[in-house]
Amino acid sequence: MGMSEWRECTLGDVITLRRGHDLPERKRIDGEYPVFSSSGITGYHNEHKIPDSGVITGRYGTIGQVFFAKSAHWPLNTTLYVEDFKGNDKKYVYYFLKMLDWDSFADIASAVPGINRNHVHLARVSIPRSVAEQETIAEILSSLDDKIGLLTRQNATLEALAQTYFRQWFVEGVREDWKAKKLSDFFPVVTGKKDANISTEDGIYPFFTCARDFLYTPSYSFDGSAIILAGNGDFNVKRYSGKFEAYQRTYVLIPYDKIYYNWLYLLVSMNLDDITVGHRGSVINYLTKDMITEFSFPFPPHDISKQLKSLDALFDKIDVNTKQIQTLQKLRDTLLPKLVSGEVKVKGA
Repeated sequence: MGMSEWRECTLGDVITLRRGHDLPERKRIDGEYPVFSSSGITGYHNEHKIPDSGVITGRYGTIGQVFFAKSAHWPLNTTLYVEDFKGNDKKYVYYFLKMLDWDSFADIASAVPGINRNHVHLARVSIPRSVAEQETIAEILSSLDDKIGLLTRQNATLEALAQTYFRQWFVEGVREDWKAKKLSDFFPVVTGKKDANISTEDGIYPFFTCARDFLYTPSYSFDGSAIILAGNGDFNVKRYSGKFEAYQRTYVLIPYDKIYYNWLYLLVSMNLDDITVGHRGSVINYLTKDMITEFSFPFPPHDISKQLKSLDALFDKIDVNTKQIQTLQKLRDTLLPKLVSGEVKVKGA
């Protein structure tokens, strides 16, 4: 069968958006149904407003993110959800809405920018007439997302296993003859070099900030197997091997001896609450360098190379998966606008 025609219309011809429903936290009763805010799932409730799968985006607060609910759910009043798909494929609508320029619909004049669904309904769009073609496009993109999700879950399982081994060997297995060591015995504590205004266009090196996600930059100041600890905010920990740049309020910890790299990552990440317990700041929490350097822990007097190699094997698999995830994400992000816009056509069933 040949390629189907695409139709020019308004978004309101494709779907009907509706404002979500109020559900204060005090009224939530823990249950099986996910509660969606403008930033995604924020809890669970014992009742649902939508009895089936659906598509949700932010109306206030976080704008531009689009979520697919796989089953019955409750969209909060900070969201817009698709009330009527008008016969169109749900997953295709999900991917289509991800490409919509939501910022162009935001009321930037108000104190809290919001989206007016009536304005969104008037947006001029182009979609395949054939639902079969919509399904084919959605299947291509979903297959990539499913593989990314599978590898991400596998990495979480592998890291949880590494944490279990670490706990057995280096926490529960502590003996009286173990000596106290400090983190400064294993690496220098260096702060990032750049402020947040560094150019991140067309770069190839990760730029680690105090946020969980990193951008890319054309320059780098560090090269090695590093543990990156956010110096303010939520004090998250990342691990990365290679060339990278770091924000000046992050701490870069590159071990003197690489054999301890993954072991130290587990040590820091699993003891993060104890390392950061004395944090400073009234508005934004922050760490001082000595909170890291002076953190002490028991260290075994015997050879631990066998245990280190076991941990390395798990993280080697994590790193292989991570590279595959990045490749799949790049492919998906390249295909998404081309498929959804019709720049790349696929055959309908």
